[in-house]
Amino acid sequence: MRLVKYSAILILMTVATRGCVGEDAQLSNTGGGNTQSNETGSSNEAGAFSGGADGSTNDTNAGPPVSTCTPDTNDVTCAGHCGLTLDNCGANRDCPTDCGPGNACQNGTCQCVSDMTWCKNRCGSTTDNCGQPVDCGGCLAENQTCTNNTCGCVPDDPATTCAGKGCGTATNNCGQTVVCGNGGACARGICNAANGTCCVDDGVACSGRCAGVVVANNCGVVVNCPAGCPNGQVCTGTSSCITDQPGPTPIPIGSW
Repeated sequence: MRLVKYSAILILMTVATRGCVGEDAQLSNTGGGNTQSNETGSSNEAGAFSGGADGSTNDTNAGPPVSTCTPDTNDVTCAGHCGLTLDNCGANRDCPTDCGPGNACQNGTCQCVSDMTWCKNRCGSTTDNCGQPVDCGGCLAENQTCTNNTCGCVPDDPATTCAGKGCGTATNNCGQTVVCGNGGACARGICNAANGTCCVDDGVACSGRCAGVVVANNCGVVVNCPAGCPNGQVCTGTSSCITDQPGPTPIPIGSW
């Protein structure tokens, strides 16, 4: 009888021992994983930072990059250029393609285009609006002679014909086309063909703007603003430049 009692007690002790071992294993599996996570310094809270055993943190929510180069204004970048070009920061810039009367945008620069009507009311050997030699032939009327490249007319001096005009063309007293300014173009700025005046982009329209946003400048010309911002600023989602504002200093894991 005593042997039976001892056997029953032994069985109960074995079952109890196995139960404790199972609980310890379960606690080890769950607790050990947390311990390992804490030792490596990783944290998923807010998903913002990850750390290492040395307490360092990496900001995974970094904003737009801070500019380290101040782009030149369109007046500087687009001088002598048209269409797509590179600015001083190495970014693409779309410059106006309207090169003014008598000029066309070719291969990124404004090139003079010869006036096909240059010989109208002209005669003899002359140079056209692009400085190219052109033979306009003789006078049609038998009683006229070609004098100063005109037939039966004394043309006004180009300075008189182009008075008040710094670019484009004008028609003189003999009905001839005369080139004004710097070969019809502006020495600096954009030519207003309507009145022959030059306008320089003052850069105000693109002040504080970025991402190549399109605006109308002080000359009434639609232009693209620089891609980047001045040094130390960032370009926001509204294509505006703002001064970089450092975020809160991350708290290293383990110092909480």
